[in-house]
This record gives sequence, C-alpha cells and structure tokens, in this order.
Amino acid sequence: MCDEDDKYYEATDGTRFYQYNLEYADVDYQNISSSGNISDRVGWNTQLNVKSLFLGISKTKVNNYIIETVHGIHSEVNATTTYADIFYAPSMILDPILYFASTTPVSTSSQLNARSYIGDMPKTYDVAGKSKNAVQLIPFGIRLGIESHTLHPIKVGKWKNSTTQKIKKISLGKKWELGYLPGLKMKGLYTQISLVVPFINF
Repeated sequence: MCDEDDKYYEATDGTRFYQYNLEYADVDYQNISSSGNISDRVGWNTQLNVKSLFLGISKTKVNNYIIETVHGIHSEVNATTTYADIFYAPSMILDPILYFASTTPVSTSSQLNARSYIGDMPKTYDVAGKSKNAVQLIPFGIRLGIESHTLHPIKVGKWKNSTTQKIKKISLGKKWELGYLPGLKMKGLYTQISLVVPFINF
C-alpha cells in the first residue's frame, strides 16, 4: 500500500508495514545481524469496504431535428448529459493485515537475521486510525461527467442529395468522467473515458 520504501503504515501495536518490508515493534533490530527491517520483497495488502451515499444534479440537452436544404438533408438526433455528484461514506471498514506474530528464536547466535524473528502464530495488525502513520481515510468525494449518445437508430444521410432514410444497426456514444472517491487519503482521484453502446437494432 505504501508508495516508497521510506514510508510506512504503523499498526496500533507499533509494528511498521513498509511497502515490501516489516518491522516488528517488539524486536530490537540494533542487536541482530541484519540492519533495519525484514526485507523479502513481499507487498502488504488489505481490503477496504466503502458504503457511500451520493447526491447530484444533471442537465440533458436534446437535439432532434432534420434540415432540408438545396444541398440535401442533414439530421441531428442525440442527447448530451452533464452531471455532478457529491459523495459521503458513513461506513468505511479497513480489514486488518493478517501476518505472523514475532517470536524469540531458540538460538541466540549473533548470526541471526531479522527474518528469524517471524513466528508461526497468525496475528492481525490494525493499521487504520487517526495517528500520523496510520492509514488515513477520507469519507467525502466528488464526481463530474459528460455523456453523449444518439437517441434512436434512424439515420438520415449527412448533407446527402437524397431523402432516403436508413436504419443504423448499432448506435455509439461516449462518456468522460473525473472524480475523487471516498476511501484512502490521496488515492481516490480517477478519470474514466468510455465508449458506450446505448442500443443495438436487430
């Protein structure tokens, strides 16, 4: 979950979880042969369950016309919707990290390394909270977007010297969205660009 090795999340018991390392709170790393923390390039992960409410507004502009000129017929039949939402998450549950508790090795040889202090009894480490190095959660968010698509499958030739209409088999639309969702602090920013198919005419 961390982005850099010099950053860490601290559990309530003081154990530190780096991106790929672990440092037990009850192990004196100054008196063992390896320097610093346990390093085995194993990333830490957990699950975040967010239940949120949102309130928003939207505006839809509809174009539905056919123009007949000396150059031919042109049509415009589509809808464009812009919207804005605000989010609030009254419930955000971050699962604790499950790992082994520390233990004192049977041997006290000076050749022991940091990994020798990993026990075989599982333990949960709560890394959520309000302390400086706990996982910080943000319950608020915002979303802005625009979506455009045709309304029905009738197509009139674009500036074509004909009055012929034909049926489109597939209608396409596009959508762009930018927002910041409730969840991990500084991790909720996102953008989305989509190609949508409002309908398929059989």
